[in-house]
Amino acid sequence: NARAPMPAPLVRLIAHFRQAIETLNSQLAGPCNVERNRAKCLPGLCARVQAKPTAHTLGIALNQDAGQPSSPSSSTLGYYGLASHRA
Repeated sequence: NARAPMPAPLVRLIAHFRQAIETLNSQLAGPCNVERNRAKCLPGLCARVQAKPTAHTLGIALNQDAGQPSSPSSSTLGYYGLASHRA
């Protein structure tokens, strides 16, 4: 039961989107610590993954309001209780 080959332009389009998605996943995997999480269920994992960029954005906003450099460090996020604790 062989599949019919896809047209070359469709293959290139799919490859383009796949590369973008895989790049984004790999860039977020480290900072979000997705590989070693302690979520007990899928909604818990989703909540944790969504919380990381939210905390980062909040840290940037708080730093800008305080007149500090806009890129929050882990110590800044830790001060606000937002840093991820890796085991």
